[in-house]
Amino acid sequence: MPGSSRVDAPYGPYHQPHNTHPSQLQQSQNTTTPLAPAGSPKGKKAKETNPVLILYDRAFNMGAGRWLSGAFVLGFSAGIISKKPTGMLLAVSTYNLACASLHVFLVGPTIKPISPSNMKPPAWYFVVLSASSIMWLIAFPLMFVVRSDAEQYVVLDLRKRAAIGHIAGLGLDTIQALENITMACACFGVSAFILCLAQWYYVFKIVRGSFKTEEMREAFEKVMKKR
Repeated sequence: MPGSSRVDAPYGPYHQPHNTHPSQLQQSQNTTTPLAPAGSPKGKKAKETNPVLILYDRAFNMGAGRWLSGAFVLGFSAGIISKKPTGMLLAVSTYNLACASLHVFLVGPTIKPISPSNMKPPAWYFVVLSASSIMWLIAFPLMFVVRSDAEQYVVLDLRKRAAIGHIAGLGLDTIQALENITMACACFGVSAFILCLAQWYYVFKIVRGSFKTEEMREAFEKVMKKR
């Protein structure tokens, strides 16, 4: 069109030049990037298959859960002491506070293998885990023995109990037990001790397990990188 600045393309979107060889067209079609099937997962993390790494991850998770339980014991025991108890309750609460403080503020140590050819944790780790287990084994039974039903240790309003249970997904009996901070402190002490036993279970499986050289080398590299 006269006076127009528009320049038409020599070929349309579906038009091929006359001198294009059929083999070139076939090659162009073969190099086209295939589309991903509809509904295929994107960025989904592959499931871990290395048995050594699975055991170490589970042992680490048990340790993290024990740390969380210790944090609850720390808060509850501090709450009990703030009520100015006397006698054995004060002594036991102080012990629980000290036990939880060691586990919360020192955090570790995390579990690691000795070397790429030896998946066992170092000897000092067994000493630390043994000490932790003994401390919690002493802490929670004492708290059950000296727990108090006094009104000053009831921290949840009875009118709010049902609402809290509904939000947290807890049963009414659980809420009734945890409304008293002396009982709650003892219950989370039990949780910490059970997680110690679970950690011992996975450590025992690591020690007694028979693994391939490639599995041990891969697990060592990944564990050291994570920790």
